[in-house]
Amino acid sequence: GVNLEGVYKLYDNKMMFLPVHDGTSLHQMTASYRNVSQASLQGEVLWRSQDVTVGGRLRMAGYKDRDSGETVSEMPVCTGDAFVRYNFRERIIAQVECTWRSGTSGFMATAAGVDEALHAYEVPPIVDVDLNVNYLVDKHFSVFAKAGNLLGHRNEYMPLYIEPGRNFGAGLCINF
Repeated sequence: GVNLEGVYKLYDNKMMFLPVHDGTSLHQMTASYRNVSQASLQGEVLWRSQDVTVGGRLRMAGYKDRDSGETVSEMPVCTGDAFVRYNFRERIIAQVECTWRSGTSGFMATAAGVDEALHAYEVPPIVDVDLNVNYLVDKHFSVFAKAGNLLGHRNEYMPLYIEPGRNFGAGLCINF
């Protein structure tokens, strides 16, 4: 199926994080609150067969500071994800997912407040690929394994927060 939607939202005191610059380097984040409006357009596609499901979503969004009328650049303009899921006999479920996010930019806080002229920052675009496999032993017990950031990128979702490279996990799930 195909789904297309447009959304307009108003946020009062939306919390955003700004990096703090001490004159020589970035060393912490501080919360900033802004009245923001968001206009977005999102499209989704989903296809299903007996064993395979394929889907994806793309969202374009624009943000404005309602008090100043300025564009808010700290939020990504474009985000998207796509996945392929294979279900083998309701026993083994494997999924590969790719997430993409456009870069962001903004201004850093200093001891004197926000200095727009001297301290601009950028967060690069992100591409992240994950793999999840679940084995359903019975209706009460399953085993799973996950591999994240298979491309090994240093994904930075916001300034000073860089996720580690490849990561792996496994576990058990008990349903009552």
